[in-house]
Amino acid sequence: LILDGAPFGGSREFTNVLKNTSYKKSLIVQRGPRMFRYPPLDLVMESACEDANSHNNDLTASVFNETKSVSQKLFNRGAGENAVIEFVKPCPRVEWAGELKRDRHFVINTNSDDEDNLLVTVFNPNHGEDSFQDMTNDRLEKVLLFYRELGDLRWSTARTE
Repeated sequence: LILDGAPFGGSREFTNVLKNTSYKKSLIVQRGPRMFRYPPLDLVMESACEDANSHNNDLTASVFNETKSVSQKLFNRGAGENAVIEFVKPCPRVEWAGELKRDRHFVINTNSDDEDNLLVTVFNPNHGEDSFQDMTNDRLEKVLLFYRELGDLRWSTARTE
């Protein structure tokens, strides 16, 4: 978490806060190193004298029968018990396969076995994790391959079937 450009690891005290005055703060929630889904965050605003961890707490918190704190659950997907903070997963990697991977280029000319067609194959390097279609079925609509002849400025769309 980052609050107003500085790391936010627990609580932050604001001084000279005036009654009936609006303040704008920027809270950035960043994804951790591995997961893409997290439980919601509880954002709590309370007087420093009610916060047991506050440097300003002079034990007056123990005399309050009723707190004046305000709590807000932060999430971006679901609601209630199903609320979560979810980050968009990156697109899966795709690598060239076959002769194109081996040679890193191709040439089609009169010496080619098939002057009209070139087989282009791609490989899913994460195939042990899931199929490419399952990893993209809710986001990827189509894949297009564009090509052009040497010296030509116009790109054409290749047949994909």
